Amino acid sequence: MVERQLLEEEKQQWEKEKQLMKTLNPITSVYLNVGGRHFTTSITTLTTLSNSFFTTIFSGRFELSKTKDGYIFIDRDGDLFVYILEYLRDREIIFPNSDTSLLQQLKKKIIREANYYQLEELIDYLNDNKLNTTTETEIFQYIGSNEGKSNWSNPFMAQIVINYFKVLLQS
Repeated sequence: MVERQLLEEEKQQWEKEKQLMKTLNPITSVYLNVGGRHFTTSITTLTTLSNSFFTTIFSGRFELSKTKDGYIFIDRDGDLFVYILEYLRDREIIFPNSDTSLLQQLKKKIIREANYYQLEELIDYLNDNKLNTTTETEIFQYIGSNEGKSNWSNPFMAQIVINYFKVLLQS
């Protein structure tokens, strides 16, 4: 009997939260100050992944305090938040062209931030070993293929080969 009553109370609380959520306009612009960097986005974008930091703060259960200029302050790294927001918008991150060790360091930092924001899907995405890596075998297969031989004028392909040999010479 007690269990049924608890379930009923939980259901009523859930219904209240649903009503509160309806009062928030998901298209409304949200102004964030993350580590001193200012961002403008929408509640819809920030809450695309369920059970996250953002779904919690925009659930209507909490009073959101804002700075005097109207920003919600988050004491995290604003430079890394760019990648968080990129993933929430596009479900992918385009990383800068850099050597593998720098890319791995950047991924670790973004994973740390994703943990803070409780973005499990992003963490899984970043932990995918195939993400943004090109193996030595793939490079040599491409160079030896007809497509690779005809693409030497492609600056992107040339940069991949140059970066590969720079890393090879450093190790």
